[in-house]
Amino acid sequence: PSCGYFGDDTDRDVLRRFHRALKPGGRLALDLLSFQRILGGMAAQGGQSTVLQERGDDLLVDRNTYDVASGRILTERISVRDGRVRRYPFSTRLFPPSEIGSWLRDAGFAEVGFFDQDGEPYTLAARRMWVVATA
Repeated sequence: PSCGYFGDDTDRDVLRRFHRALKPGGRLALDLLSFQRILGGMAAQGGQSTVLQERGDDLLVDRNTYDVASGRILTERISVRDGRVRRYPFSTRLFPPSEIGSWLRDAGFAEVGFFDQDGEPYTLAARRMWVVATA
């Protein structure tokens, strides 16, 4: 499931709904961006980053800015496919472990664990943050 693509109130409601949908002892797994890794890379570039992906003649460019007040990465995505250019904005909420853990406990989850992309304990070097919450 996804979390961080809506506003904070909606994301909190989504977590509560996940909790209600699970049987006692059931688990929810979230795959989130690594807060520390993303911000560390962006801080070195003045709070911005640009990511370019190229496939043949097609291009995908993400211009990212971190908004400190909202805790969101604001992205302008530019895609070039078959010579046609499209631009669209979106944002993604970055969660430090303490915050998403608090949100999950507020939603009713009893236990919350944090892991890296390999299932090992989460560290600052992790590329992804996997969160496992038990209802």
